[in-house]
Amino acid sequence: MDKREKIYLTNEHVSKRFSSSFQLVTYAIKLAKNMIQTGRSCRTHTIIQNKAFQILLEIGDGTDKFDTVWVEEEERQEVLPTLEEMLKKTAERKTIV
Repeated sequence: MDKREKIYLTNEHVSKRFSSSFQLVTYAIKLAKNMIQTGRSCRTHTIIQNKAFQILLEIGDGTDKFDTVWVEEEERQEVLPTLEEMLKKTAERKTIV
């Protein structure tokens, strides 16, 4: 028997996995951000270079997953303040009031 790939003309099959279209959009945005941060290519074979299309294609095929984003130690220190810095700022705010 000839097994043919099913072609979808809409995103209806993708939205069935989510309870609302807002959840689908939020998930797709997070997946796209992860795809860009890690520099990975689309897991599903396509010649279309549109990232939004690629993300929806991955979600529809079930090949969507998040890759680990590695952060350099220097970058992490700049982005995330230490506990001491947070406590110091909190104490400064209390003394101003």
